[in-house]
Amino acid sequence: MTFRTKRKTNLCAILILSLVLLFALPARADLARAVQLYNAQNYGEAFNEFSALAQQGNREAQVYLGGMHRDGIGVNQDYAGAFNWYRKAAGQGSPDAQINLGFMYEKGLGIGQARVWCLAKFFRWGIGRGVD
Repeated sequence: MTFRTKRKTNLCAILILSLVLLFALPARADLARAVQLYNAQNYGEAFNEFSALAQQGNREAQVYLGGMHRDGIGVNQDYAGAFNWYRKAAGQGSPDAQINLGFMYEKGLGIGQARVWCLAKFFRWGIGRGVD
């Protein structure tokens, strides 16, 4: 590989990395804004921000929405909605969602009837990933 070819390859790699970071930063900033709104108890706006991010597949936003639905924060309490958001985030590997899903199975919230094998599965996933 010649010097010019290496230089072109390096420039392409830098350009691609820059584009990836450029598009990733706004999503991270939106999550930070949503969390800030939530912590300021501006739940209506936080819910809207989290919803937009969750629809894009952001697992952290999905966990927040699960909690908001479970506890009735900013929305009517909806265990089925909470279960749905936790399930989506758990499927993406979120230990927080996995442990919350385990608790929902244990209490029979948002599902027809708790299944022991699912309870054990989600507790193992969450605990195995460092959730206390």
